[in-house]
Amino acid sequence: MKPNFVVSTYRQIWISGAKKIFAVEPYIRHELERTGQILLYDEVVIAPSVALSREELESDNQFVDQKFCRYMEFIPERLDALHGTDYGSAFWRKSLSIALLRHVTYCFQMFKSCEAWLKPGKYDFRVLDESLYRVPLDFDEHRMTFQNSDFGQEQLFSAYCRLFYPETIQFFSEPQPNSGLAQLSVARASKNVFERLFAKNLFSRLTKVLGRRILKARSPTVAVINSFFSAQNFDKLLFRSWGRIQNFILPSIVLTENAPDWEKRRQFSIPEADFDRFDRFVFDTLRHAMPKAFIEDFADINTTLNRHFDLYPKLNRVVSEAWIGDMYSAMAIAILEQRGVKHIFNEHNYIAHAFVGNNLKYLYPQVNKFVSLGWKDSSIPNLVPGGSLFNWLEEPVKSKDIDLLFVSSIPIVRAPEVNSCYGESGRNVESYLQMNLRFFGILAESTLARMTFRAYPAHVSKSFQAWDQRYILRNFIDKVHQFDDGPSPSRVLMQRSRLVVVNYISTAYLEALLADIPTVVLFNRSAYFFEEGYKAIFDRLFETKIFHSDPEEAAVFIESILDDPDHWWKSADVRNARSAFLDENMGSPQILCNYLLAAAVAKD
Repeated sequence: MKPNFVVSTYRQIWISGAKKIFAVEPYIRHELERTGQILLYDEVVIAPSVALSREELESDNQFVDQKFCRYMEFIPERLDALHGTDYGSAFWRKSLSIALLRHVTYCFQMFKSCEAWLKPGKYDFRVLDESLYRVPLDFDEHRMTFQNSDFGQEQLFSAYCRLFYPETIQFFSEPQPNSGLAQLSVARASKNVFERLFAKNLFSRLTKVLGRRILKARSPTVAVINSFFSAQNFDKLLFRSWGRIQNFILPSIVLTENAPDWEKRRQFSIPEADFDRFDRFVFDTLRHAMPKAFIEDFADINTTLNRHFDLYPKLNRVVSEAWIGDMYSAMAIAILEQRGVKHIFNEHNYIAHAFVGNNLKYLYPQVNKFVSLGWKDSSIPNLVPGGSLFNWLEEPVKSKDIDLLFVSSIPIVRAPEVNSCYGESGRNVESYLQMNLRFFGILAESTLARMTFRAYPAHVSKSFQAWDQRYILRNFIDKVHQFDDGPSPSRVLMQRSRLVVVNYISTAYLEALLADIPTVVLFNRSAYFFEEGYKAIFDRLFETKIFHSDPEEAAVFIESILDDPDHWWKSADVRNARSAFLDENMGSPQILCNYLLAAAVAKD
């Protein structure tokens, strides 16, 4: 029997009785080892997988970018034709945000593996019967399916095989089990309730509630949709603008479970005359993968959102942070822009602009103003150096009861984009895990006994397909004082900690630096590559040992300061390096607050 060519851990579709496996994804071996099922096979071969070099990353990023830009030349016209509208390119680009870019990325990852390794005469494999394909309702479900589920990988692989090797495939046609598809459990930010009561006594609390009701009765000029401001900052904007700035919760939208309109889907996915193999593959997958929200349900969503915004005739600005990752926010803003409302984008709580291939290049042209976290770049004409109204800090505690807090990311199997921002995901997972193993391998058991290991919150991580870091680090985590994956933000634990270690570059290290807590950051140089002009962004943090690219050296350093981290943290060099980095990249919250208050009374 030939080896079984597999693309996911969806074992129901594997060839029954096969004793040899060729897997395109190293995560497959990880899962077989974790579950003990690797003993069932005589041979498990994994396709070579190493972190991409800078040159490879740039090449892949350029390839996906060129394809995406080419598709966006005609997709808006196709959508207008399907719906009998003339909304034009700007409307559809804003509505699709970067969701379609991510679909192209998922296709690219599968296509690249299959082109390199799939040899039908050498391997056996089974594919899904087309009747089992999933048609996602929206792009939230799309991402859960094609980035974060085995079933989504099998659907992409099946489309590839049907298109290029139809004569060699075996079909799998059993009913789709629930375990094959990740459950959609990511809460939509537009549905979150941000408002809470913060007053210290009943009188002031009632006064605030009454004030909110009165101010919200006004017709606002600025709508905040899906921006992660703290509740206190929402209150500040509401009261100081006299109700002109209001946090909007989008209306509830119920999508249908009706049968797909296959004729419309066929029209949408027709190949262009100049399509190559990859283009044909992408559009063949889109026949099923394009969400119903843009085909069958678009008219209803459009009507619902338009009726909602009819209630707010004075709106002239919309502020949104998460529209690039939330389809409903993106569609809402596209509708508002048709009405002449200008879009202010407040940057998400992560410094991405420094890394190769970051997605900000898609955002700058689509917003009227891009308000950064504080950094400046004169080459971006609509950039406003600003600040953040995110809840970065918790109230300090009087006593510290955690000696060493280790804050970890989640090693997601597939990155949603080809860029250098995802240093712990996709092709970078193995180097990220090796960095952690090297770090923990140096720490003394007495140090581990003083550590709280803060994993990604379980209620969030369950939505992603990820490597089991607790299993990989089991020899060390079993010895730590506490393992925490609860729902409280990491910044709460940080306030209780004498020393914080963060092993990825996202929000957590900024929270720790802003809280002015002794902080060490593990930096994976094999994953994070800098854009020209930003190679020195962390230099002073490296020089003062806040950042470390050598995990063994970091471990030795941590043990050398563990008994008195403040002595190091309060040295002049460290104070100056921390302050300079924050001054250069993080503006005062008051800057963004004042900018939005000015926008609330602007006449243009």
